[in-house]
Amino acid sequence: MSEQTLEKEVRTGRQWPKIFSFMSIRSWITAIVAVVFLAWAYFGASEVTLYYVDIALLAILSALALNFLMGNAGLVSVGTGTFQGVGAYMIVMTGFMLPDAPAWLTLPIALVLGALAAGVVGFLIGIPSLRLAGLYLLFATLALVEIGLYVFQEIDAQSNKLSGHRVAAPEVFGIKIISEQQWFIALLVLAAIAVWFIYNISSGDPGRILAAVKANQNAAAAMGIGVVSAKMRTFLTMSMLTGFAGAVSAYFVRSVGGEFYTFNLAVTFIAMGLVGGLGTVRGSVIGAFVISFLPYVVSMGLRSGMFGPATDYVSLHQAELQTILYGGLIVLFIFFFPGGVESLINRRWGKKQRKEQRKELADLVIGQGVLPKKEVVTDEQ
Repeated sequence: MSEQTLEKEVRTGRQWPKIFSFMSIRSWITAIVAVVFLAWAYFGASEVTLYYVDIALLAILSALALNFLMGNAGLVSVGTGTFQGVGAYMIVMTGFMLPDAPAWLTLPIALVLGALAAGVVGFLIGIPSLRLAGLYLLFATLALVEIGLYVFQEIDAQSNKLSGHRVAAPEVFGIKIISEQQWFIALLVLAAIAVWFIYNISSGDPGRILAAVKANQNAAAAMGIGVVSAKMRTFLTMSMLTGFAGAVSAYFVRSVGGEFYTFNLAVTFIAMGLVGGLGTVRGSVIGAFVISFLPYVVSMGLRSGMFGPATDYVSLHQAELQTILYGGLIVLFIFFFPGGVESLINRRWGKKQRKEQRKELADLVIGQGVLPKKEVVTDEQ
């Protein structure tokens, strides 16, 4: 292969201006699709569709936390519902403690307390379980779900709020967030911050430390990495993010009740991670939208008569069938698409190894001239 031909091949795909070089073409396409979809949702979608978009944006917070916990840290937890419940009930407790405080002051205090309370619960659960290898964290969080349900229902019974606690609409800069459009803006900002936060953790030193711990704990400890402390920090941070999401969801739903925070809620977020792709930020976002829109698709199918003679049965048992559908999706993706939707996207655009090889080839060409044939990497190879 001549020097001119090789240099031309290396320069293919590098025609972006320098101002755009910090993102790949695939990332730009993802960003453009997201912007177009969100603009359509805000300006052109119906109120019902926008409501489900808001639910998906809210779900991104907990989906990111659980996906990072399972995919990057290798820690399996089913306590998402309990951590969300702790954050939500702190909204109620803050209202009890500060009954006369203005809404603009109650909101940040309640959100911070919700995140901190969930972090404390996560710390207490993590102390004994994270020091042991295996699925002890799974068993501990499974027990936490039952304990949380009992505590939440006891709070409801003691306060005579068996039908749920009402939550006042949040107020930001003197504006009450009530409409779907207002919630869209607020949740979009929170989701963007959460995506930025998780992306920086996963691509920075904490992500590399967790990758080493997940690959081999003994080797990581031999390199001087504090295995238990790394897992504890991760579990604590993700618990706080989940509790914060639960507090926000309490304001969004305007109600808090113990029956919301069950094991099924954890299954929902596990399905989001598996459908989107474990260990990826984009997979968390995709999974949150896919799973959040499933009830909307089912309701549209019921209205159109898609289920035929089974329409009445599906309508009557929609909640139970929805849980079965989540379980079916989990099994489907585990066996046939273990990498989730993210793996399908990667398969379409090429593997990461090929990009790294081309980058190394470009660096060598610039520095040394023409390479030997055996070191040339082409698409056909």
